[in-house]
Amino acid sequence: MNYIRINKFSKTPLYIQLYDSIKAAIHNGQLKDKDKLPPEEVLAETFNISRPVIRQAYRALHEEGLIERFQGRGSFVRKKIEFSNIFFKQTFNEEVLAKGFQPSSQIISIDIIDHDDLPPFHFPLPDYKSYYIFKRIRKADDIPLFYEIFYLPIHLFKDLAVHISNEFSITRLIRDIYGYENLKSECLVSAVNLDDSIAQLLEVEFQSAAIKFDIIHYTDDKTLIFFKISYFPGERHSIDVDIHEVDT
Repeated sequence: MNYIRINKFSKTPLYIQLYDSIKAAIHNGQLKDKDKLPPEEVLAETFNISRPVIRQAYRALHEEGLIERFQGRGSFVRKKIEFSNIFFKQTFNEEVLAKGFQPSSQIISIDIIDHDDLPPFHFPLPDYKSYYIFKRIRKADDIPLFYEIFYLPIHLFKDLAVHISNEFSITRLIRDIYGYENLKSECLVSAVNLDDSIAQLLEVEFQSAAIKFDIIHYTDDKTLIFFKISYFPGERHSIDVDIHEVDT
């Protein structure tokens, strides 16, 4: 509880001091998502403050969406993360920073697979012999935002593994290292229920709803450069849809 500062000589109400201390600890990472907060009786005894003061601070944190309270279990940090249309934004880091979170990436694996081992995909694929496959999770304050699986033909991306790190930009890598610029793309969006392995990676419930993107990137002459599959948990993402009437 070294993140809590209570000064009884201050003119700031005690519940606000407690609220501010916990809120700051959540935002600076001292308190992580799902961490349990101290019970009321522990805070009351440690800082010699009344339980109504503690309840008022916890109520304010709950109303702001920073904690969850469970009868008989206590209060837990719950960082409320909601993004709209982040898949279609150009700068992941800037979008996450603008929301007040710290962006990061985690490489899950890098491997090579043959064409025959490719998963089902909604677009026809050329008969390239083999692909690099790498998987990563993009995060905000260590909370998984989405899961990506990239497939890059080996003959187009020689020595790819040398250039990949947790903080690399796939856009810059493809453009600056391999020279592919101004690629075209096609995307299919669908709603799915997550299987257990992906749900665990995204730290959501098994079979919870997600938005799935199948996307291919190709040159002007329709040469496939790479494709990927992405999963965005529905509890953290939304997509805005514009419907336009078309004259026929």
